[in-house]
Order: sequence, then C-alpha cells, then structure tokens
Amino acid sequence: LGNRMLIDSIVGCMYRYPHSLSIQGAGIDILSNIALDNVLKTDVCHSGGTSRIIAALSTLNHDPSVVCKAYAALANLVGGADVEILRACNAPAVMVRAMTAHPHILSVQLGGSYALWALAERSAALFKEEIVNFGGAEAVAEAMARFVSSKQMQAKGFVVTWSLAVPRHLKSRVGKAVIESLVNGLSAHISNEKICYDGLGCIKCLSIHPANKELLEENGAIDLIHSCMWRHSGNSSVCEASLAALCNISVIVNPDLGDQVLQITNEDLELVCFVMRTHEHVKGVQEKAVCILKNFTRSPSNILVLLMNPSVAALVQKAMSTFNDSFEGRADYLLQVLAPHSTNIN
Repeated sequence: LGNRMLIDSIVGCMYRYPHSLSIQGAGIDILSNIALDNVLKTDVCHSGGTSRIIAALSTLNHDPSVVCKAYAALANLVGGADVEILRACNAPAVMVRAMTAHPHILSVQLGGSYALWALAERSAALFKEEIVNFGGAEAVAEAMARFVSSKQMQAKGFVVTWSLAVPRHLKSRVGKAVIESLVNGLSAHISNEKICYDGLGCIKCLSIHPANKELLEENGAIDLIHSCMWRHSGNSSVCEASLAALCNISVIVNPDLGDQVLQITNEDLELVCFVMRTHEHVKGVQEKAVCILKNFTRSPSNILVLLMNPSVAALVQKAMSTFNDSFEGRADYLLQVLAPHSTNIN
C-alpha cells in the first residue's frame, strides 16, 4: 500500500470506466480502506482519488449502493483534500443532489448528513454557505422529519445543522429550514442524553437570531427545553445546555419596539432553582443559571415572580461564594434587585 502506483492505478481505472457501477463501487471501497491510514489518505487525495469519488457520486447518484460508499469515503477524505479541488468538483451540490435522489433510503440520508458535516467543517464558512445555497439544510431537515423515529438520523441531523448555523449570516436561513424538524426530533428522543445535549446546542446556536427565537417559541421549544432539564436533572451537561439555550431564547432584543422577554411562572423559576441546588459545584450550570435569572429581570412581571421565591437570592449568593465569581457582574445585579427578599439556605 505504500506504493503510490497502486493508488494511481485504481484512480486511473475509475477514470477509464466512469459509468461502471461495479468498477466505481469497488474502486471507492479500496480507496476508502486505504485512506484509513492518515499518511496514505494524503496520497489518495493528491492522486485525484477524492475528485474521482465525487465524480462517481455525481454520475451514478441513481445507485444507492454507490452513493453510500461514496459518502462513507468522502466523510474521511474531505478533511485532507485541497479546498480548491473540492470547489472545482462542486462537492456541496453533488452531495446534496445525491441525498435528494433517495429521500426514502435511511442509509443514504445518514451517510449524506455525515459527509455534509465533514465538508462543512472543512472550511470556516465557505462550504457551509455553499451547502445551504444548494438546499443542504432542507435536505437534512426533510430526512429528520421522514425518519423521526431514527435516533441516528436525529443525532446526525443535529450535528450538521449546528455546524451550518454557526455563521451569523446563515442562521436565519438554516433556522427557517430545520427548526420544526429539530424540535420534533428532540421531542421524539428526549430520553437520550446525548441527543438532548446536541439538540439543545443546536437550539442555542440558532436562537441567536431574533427570527429563529420566534420560530422556536411557536414550535414549542421552550417547553421542550424545560422537559429536557427535568428529565435529565441529574446530568450537569444537559442542564447546562438547557440553561444556555434558555438564556438565548428568553430575550429578543428590538431597539425599535423594546426587548421582548420570556414570561416565567413559579414552576419555571423553581426548575432553575432545583438545577442550581442539584449542581451547586458545577460552575457552568451556576453561570448559565445566573445569566438567565438576570435576563428574567428585564420584565417587571418576572421580577415579581423572582421576589416571591425566597431561595433565589440565597442560591445566587452561594454560587458567588463557591466560585468567588460575580459572573460578569450579573450576580451583583441580581442581589441588588432581590436584596430585600434574601434568605439563607441549608
């Protein structure tokens, strides 16, 4: 395998018979196995292996077997391929088209989602935008909706959606395409801690954009976040992810109309307090809880709810004492608001 002539021979054979399902499928399998070695992966990329596999995916996208093999190989190879070669091969469009050619085949949707994620991570924003431009977000969302019972599909969908939504200028477009599927997928698999963590991270990322906050609220995301927190109250990572998502979604900043703040109930507040008590030694949980409590104070009616709960100020004081941190001044501000109602907790 160390002899580059072998790789060149395989790639050359694939070039000579571009329409042969058997030759393209076998060639992809061999190159994929060779590329498991990181040194040889570089040789595969430099010998035109990546571009040949993308060409096979484009030419033979009617065959689900070849498509799945190509996705598996590309998920590994795109990380070592030259960005300009991937662009010259029109990799984002080719990958998305192959997914949409087989909407009812789960293995294709799983492989396509994973390959799109690998491509999206290859370059900071370049491929993310091209994937979105060619309908990648819609393709993933449709797969999540169609295979809502598949944990694998939801997990891969959350990860690729999260990646595509990182650039600020793409958040609205990605959110419009995926939020309904995201909420439904998370709701269907709420018992799975890893899915909850990834789904909540995706919600947090999307909720930075005001339009997405409204879509998330309309689709029941806030109640779902609360449910994740209750269901996995013993898991500090899920609780921190839940609180982080609530921090983002709880306030819509509008310079013209004024801030729109999530209105809380006594039950909502008690959930935050319960999580703070449960994870009193986890700084991330305390930090996110203090952040959301401060967000709540932007509404006069919320301040009344906060004042009615005697534990809030004491929990904030305890977090400050435990970590010797005012959490960027948020804790000090809260104590000023709640000082008349402060009390001690055991």
